[in-house]
Amino acid sequence: MRDIKIKFWDVENKCMHHWIENFEEIAIVNGKMKPVLNNSVSDNWNWYKRSYEPLQYTGLKDKNGKEIYEGDVIKQTYHKTIGYGDNEENFEGYHIGEVVLISSGVCIKKPLMYEIEIDQLVKLDGYKNVAGYRSEVIGNIYENPELLEGN
Repeated sequence: MRDIKIKFWDVENKCMHHWIENFEEIAIVNGKMKPVLNNSVSDNWNWYKRSYEPLQYTGLKDKNGKEIYEGDVIKQTYHKTIGYGDNEENFEGYHIGEVVLISSGVCIKKPLMYEIEIDQLVKLDGYKNVAGYRSEVIGNIYENPELLEGN
């Protein structure tokens, strides 16, 4: 069983909260974080009325041991071989993209693909599965959106 951890992007103040202090529990109601006080969800505190984007821990760590969360931008290397024997060709490169949790698992959504041999960056449709041991967290979609532009 994986750890359930959540960090929050503070939309108003444009900063990440890795933990919230001064109360024991939180609830996510319509995408907003609310404090749980006396076993009920409270709307009374102005601080908690701000908008937060919850980002769940995927259960994976990158090659440096850093936890991978939804909304992180990762760079994941790949190696592929096409053909066999004398006709075998090897390709290496990497994918860069936003980490998402979908029904098939932890994936990179619409990644940018860079192939070293042809020195080209291509935007792909669909998803690529995340392999933590080949990945590195390089930012997140809120603080580093330029990483997804392919420049």
